[in-house]
Amino acid sequence: MKIGIKIAAIVLTLATLTACIGTVLICNYATNTVPRLMEASATPEETVNAYFSHISAREFEEADRYLSSETMTLSSTPDSEVGKLLYDALWDNFSYSCIGSSAANGLSAVQTVTVTYLDIPAVTAMQRNHMLSELEQLAEASEDPDALLDDDGYYNTEISLEALANVTAGLLEDPDRFMATKVLSLELEYVNHEWKIIAGEDLYQVLSGNTY
Repeated sequence: MKIGIKIAAIVLTLATLTACIGTVLICNYATNTVPRLMEASATPEETVNAYFSHISAREFEEADRYLSSETMTLSSTPDSEVGKLLYDALWDNFSYSCIGSSAANGLSAVQTVTVTYLDIPAVTAMQRNHMLSELEQLAEASEDPDALLDDDGYYNTEISLEALANVTAGLLEDPDRFMATKVLSLELEYVNHEWKIIAGEDLYQVLSGNTY
């Protein structure tokens, strides 16, 4: 009877040890596995830097790969001459700087960035102040000023667009007057071993030159 009790006690002890060992192994596995699952190809800060580096280089398709789900289609060049002038000026004068390190919390992170960019509405507001003077100069230089007018006596579309392009090109010779600076708190999420930027309204705003 005592032998049976001892055997039962040994079996119970072995079962308990096995359970404990299993628990330790599970804990060790979890400890070793979770960080591996969280290992990303780049840190949130590196991801943001890579994104804006591509933006600054006008490598827009490459930049889109760092976004969570959105596609910016920033490579669409405007058709009009004035649009092209503003588009080129926007990217020629774009700059950014990450502030400090990113703050990560599980599968999400935040990176603060300072972005300096062209404020397009500030340019267009100034355009209006110079249009009449430019139109008058073009009319004076024309061999047939009357041909520049429409039936209602206003300058026609062709000469107006020429004047607008001239004014815009002149204003953009000194783009510093129209630069804006904004501090962004970019949110990122961890997806498939990579950090991805969640595109928000603030990002749209700076990348559109305040036209969004």
